[in-house]
Amino acid sequence: VFDPSCGSGAFLVQCYRRLIEREFVSRRKKPAPQELSTLLKRHIFGVDMDEDACSVAEFSLYLTLLEYVEPSDLTEHPRFRLPTLRKKNIFKSDFFEFRPFKTKFHWALGNPPWKKLIGKKIELRDKRAMAWMQKHKEELPVGDNSLAQAFAWRCREFLTADGECALLMPAMTLFEDFSQDFRRAFLKGNRLHAVANFSNLAEVLFAKPSRVPAAALFFAP
Repeated sequence: VFDPSCGSGAFLVQCYRRLIEREFVSRRKKPAPQELSTLLKRHIFGVDMDEDACSVAEFSLYLTLLEYVEPSDLTEHPRFRLPTLRKKNIFKSDFFEFRPFKTKFHWALGNPPWKKLIGKKIELRDKRAMAWMQKHKEELPVGDNSLAQAFAWRCREFLTADGECALLMPAMTLFEDFSQDFRRAFLKGNRLHAVANFSNLAEVLFAKPSRVPAAALFFAP
């Protein structure tokens, strides 16, 4: 599982929890701490530009691991240590500078930034993204310099041949006029399995009220 804009790790935590439930809890098998650590190291990966967000993501994953561990488990495994995740699973990096792993992923998911990059107002941190959009504007068009749309295109580089992607996007991506070229190319180059339109929850979906409607897109190259 790979999150290209992992932030504090909310999506990765839930994926890790689902993996633990599938591998151990559903089989009524109590996992050893090292088994939980191995599952985490092998299957959960994320990137974010913010140092603090990466730290919170790592800490959240540690807490999730420890939810399934009893004090007696640590007594029985005195040599157990929490795994090092930085630069191995969680990476502080600009996604548009980040190089794909040698091993690709079965799942890419997350909530990419919804910014639209505007001319001279572009922040220094967004210049690589803008350069990527300009480089690929013919074959991978992006409407109104939408960062979320660029994330949707680039996620595919990290997927296996049968990989799947699920991203929370601005719902207007599906309707707005200046995203026509994006939709045309995106629907031609991907298999769009489903769209979950959360427009009616625009002000309740996020912890901090937002008036921008959201939709989840489930697709594969």
